[in-house]
Amino acid sequence: AQAAYTDAVSQRDAAAQGVVVAQAGLNQAQANVVASRAQLEQAQTGTQTTQIKSAQAAVSAAQVQAAAAALANAKLQESYTLITAPIDGVVSKKSVNVGDTIQTGQPLMAIADQKHLWVLANLKETQIRNVRVGQPVDIHVDAFPHVVFRGNVESLSPATGATFALIPPDNASGNFTKVVQRVPIRIAIDPSSDPQGLLRQGLSVEASIDTTNH
Repeated sequence: AQAAYTDAVSQRDAAAQGVVVAQAGLNQAQANVVASRAQLEQAQTGTQTTQIKSAQAAVSAAQVQAAAAALANAKLQESYTLITAPIDGVVSKKSVNVGDTIQTGQPLMAIADQKHLWVLANLKETQIRNVRVGQPVDIHVDAFPHVVFRGNVESLSPATGATFALIPPDNASGNFTKVVQRVPIRIAIDPSSDPQGLLRQGLSVEASIDTTNH
Protein backbone atom coordinates (compact mmCIF):
# COMPACT_ATOMS: atom_id res chain seq x y z
CA ALA A 1 0.00 0.00 0.00
CA GLN A 2 2.89 2.33 0.88
CA ALA A 3 4.45 1.64 -2.48
CA ALA A 4 1.20 2.40 -4.26
CA TYR A 5 0.86 5.67 -2.36
CA THR A 6 4.40 6.67 -3.19
CA ASP A 7 3.81 5.91 -6.85
CA ALA A 8 0.60 7.99 -6.86
CA VAL A 9 2.39 10.94 -5.30
CA SER A 10 5.08 10.71 -7.95
CA GLN A 11 2.47 10.67 -10.70
CA ARG A 12 0.73 13.67 -9.10
CA ASP A 13 3.95 15.63 -8.96
CA ALA A 14 4.73 14.77 -12.58
CA ALA A 15 1.24 15.84 -13.63
CA ALA A 16 1.60 19.09 -11.71
CA GLN A 17 4.91 19.70 -13.42
CA GLY A 18 3.26 19.02 -16.77
CA VAL A 19 0.55 21.52 -15.93
CA VAL A 20 3.19 24.13 -15.13
CA VAL A 21 4.97 23.43 -18.42
CA ALA A 22 1.69 23.53 -20.33
CA GLN A 23 0.71 26.80 -18.64
CA ALA A 24 4.07 28.29 -19.56
CA GLY A 25 3.58 27.17 -23.16
CA LEU A 26 0.09 28.69 -23.18
CA ASN A 27 1.39 31.94 -21.82
CA GLN A 28 4.10 32.00 -24.46
CA ALA A 29 1.57 31.24 -27.17
CA GLN A 30 -0.69 34.03 -25.92
CA ALA A 31 2.28 36.39 -25.88
CA ASN A 32 3.13 35.36 -29.43
CA VAL A 33 -0.47 36.01 -30.48
CA VAL A 34 -0.37 39.49 -28.92
CA ALA A 35 2.94 40.21 -30.60
CA SER A 36 1.66 38.94 -33.94
CA ARG A 37 -1.46 41.10 -33.65
CA ALA A 38 0.70 44.11 -32.83
CA GLN A 39 2.89 43.40 -35.84
CA LEU A 40 -0.21 42.97 -38.01
CA GLU A 41 -1.69 46.25 -36.80
CA GLN A 42 1.63 47.97 -37.34
CA ALA A 43 1.87 46.48 -40.79
CA GLN A 44 -1.67 47.58 -41.60
CA THR A 45 -0.95 51.05 -40.23
CA GLY A 46 2.24 51.19 -42.28
CA THR A 47 0.33 50.13 -45.40
CA GLN A 48 -2.25 52.83 -44.83
CA THR A 49 0.50 55.37 -44.22
CA THR A 50 2.24 54.26 -47.40
CA GLN A 51 -1.02 54.54 -49.34
CA ILE A 52 -1.63 58.00 -47.90
CA LYS A 53 1.89 59.08 -48.76
CA SER A 54 1.51 57.62 -52.27
CA ALA A 55 -1.76 59.51 -52.70
CA GLN A 56 -0.18 62.71 -51.42
CA ALA A 57 2.76 62.22 -53.78
CA ALA A 58 0.35 61.72 -56.70
CA VAL A 59 -1.52 64.90 -55.75
CA SER A 60 1.75 66.82 -55.48
CA ALA A 61 2.89 65.52 -58.88
CA ALA A 62 -0.42 66.59 -60.42
CA GLN A 63 -0.09 70.03 -58.84
CA VAL A 64 3.45 70.37 -60.20
CA GLN A 65 2.26 69.43 -63.70
CA ALA A 66 -0.63 71.89 -63.46
CA ALA A 67 1.73 74.64 -62.31
CA ALA A 68 4.15 73.86 -65.16
CA ALA A 69 1.29 73.99 -67.67
CA ALA A 70 0.10 77.31 -66.23
CA LEU A 71 3.65 78.69 -66.45
CA ALA A 72 4.01 77.58 -70.07
CA ASN A 73 0.67 79.17 -70.93
CA ALA A 74 1.69 82.40 -69.19
CA LYS A 75 4.94 82.51 -71.17
CA LEU A 76 2.99 81.91 -74.38
CA GLN A 77 0.58 84.73 -73.57
CA GLU A 78 3.52 87.00 -72.75
CA SER A 79 5.11 86.22 -76.12
CA TYR A 80 1.97 87.52 -77.82
CA THR A 81 2.60 90.95 -76.32
CA LEU A 82 5.78 91.34 -78.39
CA ILE A 83 5.14 92.13 -82.04
CA THR A 84 8.14 91.91 -84.35
CA ALA A 85 8.46 93.18 -87.90
CA PRO A 86 9.04 90.58 -90.63
CA ILE A 87 11.85 92.70 -92.11
CA ASP A 88 14.47 95.23 -91.04
CA GLY A 89 13.77 98.78 -92.10
CA VAL A 90 12.75 102.29 -91.16
CA VAL A 91 9.31 103.22 -89.86
CA SER A 92 7.80 105.50 -92.50
CA LYS A 93 4.27 105.72 -91.12
CA LYS A 94 2.83 105.06 -87.65
CA SER A 95 -0.89 104.41 -87.19
CA VAL A 96 -1.03 103.83 -83.41
CA ASN A 97 0.22 105.50 -80.26
CA VAL A 98 1.38 104.24 -76.88
CA GLY A 99 -1.58 103.05 -74.82
CA ASP A 100 -3.90 102.42 -77.78
CA THR A 101 -5.91 99.20 -77.85
CA ILE A 102 -5.29 97.26 -81.04
CA GLN A 103 -7.22 94.52 -82.80
CA THR A 104 -6.13 91.43 -84.68
CA GLY A 105 -5.07 92.32 -88.21
CA GLN A 106 -4.95 96.06 -87.53
CA PRO A 107 -2.11 97.86 -89.38
CA LEU A 108 0.27 99.40 -86.84
CA MET A 109 2.91 101.03 -89.00
CA ALA A 110 4.55 100.99 -92.41
CA ILE A 111 8.19 99.95 -92.70
CA ALA A 112 10.45 100.98 -95.58
CA ASP A 113 13.03 98.34 -96.49
CA GLN A 114 15.96 100.53 -97.53
CA LYS A 115 18.20 97.55 -98.28
CA HIS A 116 16.04 96.07 -101.05
CA LEU A 117 14.81 98.97 -103.18
CA TRP A 118 13.34 98.41 -106.62
CA VAL A 119 11.78 100.32 -109.50
CA LEU A 120 8.51 99.41 -111.18
CA ALA A 121 8.77 100.52 -114.81
CA ASN A 122 5.89 100.28 -117.29
CA LEU A 123 7.42 99.78 -120.72
CA LYS A 124 5.47 100.01 -123.93
CA GLU A 125 4.81 96.68 -125.55
CA THR A 126 7.00 97.83 -128.44
CA GLN A 127 9.96 98.33 -126.10
CA ILE A 128 10.21 94.91 -124.45
CA ARG A 129 11.38 92.92 -127.48
CA ASN A 130 15.01 92.78 -126.36
CA VAL A 131 14.54 93.18 -122.61
CA ARG A 132 15.83 90.22 -120.59
CA VAL A 133 16.18 89.41 -116.90
CA GLY A 134 19.62 90.35 -115.56
CA GLN A 135 20.34 93.19 -117.98
CA PRO A 136 22.04 96.24 -116.38
CA VAL A 137 20.04 99.42 -115.84
CA ASP A 138 21.07 103.04 -115.25
CA ILE A 139 18.62 104.87 -113.01
CA HIS A 140 18.26 108.65 -112.87
CA VAL A 141 16.24 110.27 -110.08
CA ASP A 142 14.75 113.75 -110.41
CA ALA A 143 15.72 114.56 -106.83
CA PHE A 144 19.41 113.80 -107.53
CA PRO A 145 19.99 114.70 -111.19
CA HIS A 146 23.77 114.36 -111.04
CA VAL A 147 23.77 110.89 -109.47
CA VAL A 148 23.45 107.67 -111.48
CA PHE A 149 22.17 104.64 -109.61
CA ARG A 150 22.73 101.12 -110.86
CA GLY A 151 20.41 98.16 -111.04
CA ASN A 152 19.35 95.20 -113.15
CA VAL A 153 16.15 93.80 -114.58
CA GLU A 154 14.71 91.44 -111.99
CA SER A 155 11.49 90.29 -113.64
CA LEU A 156 9.03 90.96 -116.45
CA SER A 157 5.31 90.69 -115.88
CA PRO A 158 3.61 87.88 -117.86
CA ALA A 159 0.71 90.23 -118.65
CA THR A 160 0.08 93.88 -119.40
CA GLY A 161 -0.99 96.27 -116.71
CA ALA A 162 -4.47 96.59 -118.21
CA THR A 163 -5.08 92.86 -117.77
CA PHE A 164 -5.15 93.20 -114.00
CA ALA A 165 -6.73 96.64 -113.88
CA LEU A 166 -9.70 97.23 -111.61
CA ILE A 167 -11.88 97.62 -114.72
CA PRO A 168 -10.23 95.75 -117.63
CA PRO A 169 -10.86 97.13 -121.13
CA ASP A 170 -13.79 95.51 -122.91
CA ASN A 171 -13.90 95.57 -126.70
CA ALA A 172 -17.34 93.96 -126.89
CA SER A 173 -18.89 97.40 -127.37
CA GLY A 174 -17.26 97.73 -130.77
CA ASN A 175 -14.32 99.87 -129.67
CA PHE A 176 -11.52 98.58 -131.88
CA THR A 177 -9.19 101.55 -131.45
CA LYS A 178 -5.69 100.21 -130.96
CA VAL A 179 -4.09 101.34 -127.71
CA VAL A 180 -0.44 100.62 -126.98
CA GLN A 181 -0.29 98.47 -123.86
CA ARG A 182 2.36 98.69 -121.17
CA VAL A 183 4.15 95.79 -119.51
CA PRO A 184 5.38 96.18 -115.91
CA ILE A 185 8.97 95.17 -115.25
CA ARG A 186 10.76 95.19 -111.95
CA ILE A 187 14.26 96.61 -111.64
CA ALA A 188 16.31 95.81 -108.54
CA ILE A 189 18.54 98.66 -107.36
CA ASP A 190 22.10 97.77 -106.41
CA PRO A 191 22.55 98.90 -102.76
CA SER A 192 26.24 99.64 -103.40
CA SER A 193 25.24 102.41 -105.82
CA ASP A 194 23.47 104.25 -102.99
CA PRO A 195 25.92 104.10 -100.07
CA GLN A 196 24.51 107.30 -98.51
CA GLY A 197 20.93 106.06 -98.55
CA LEU A 198 19.63 108.91 -100.71
CA LEU A 199 16.78 107.02 -102.35
CA ARG A 200 13.28 107.12 -100.91
CA GLN A 201 10.21 105.13 -101.79
CA GLY A 202 7.85 106.83 -104.23
CA LEU A 203 10.43 108.96 -106.08
CA SER A 204 10.08 109.45 -109.82
CA VAL A 205 12.89 107.91 -111.88
CA GLU A 206 14.02 107.36 -115.46
CA ALA A 207 15.49 103.96 -116.25
CA SER A 208 17.79 103.14 -119.18
CA ILE A 209 18.11 99.41 -119.88
CA ASP A 210 21.19 98.13 -121.69
CA THR A 211 19.61 95.65 -124.11
CA THR A 212 22.82 95.00 -126.05
CA ASN A 213 23.58 92.09 -123.75
CA HIS A 214 20.80 89.62 -124.49
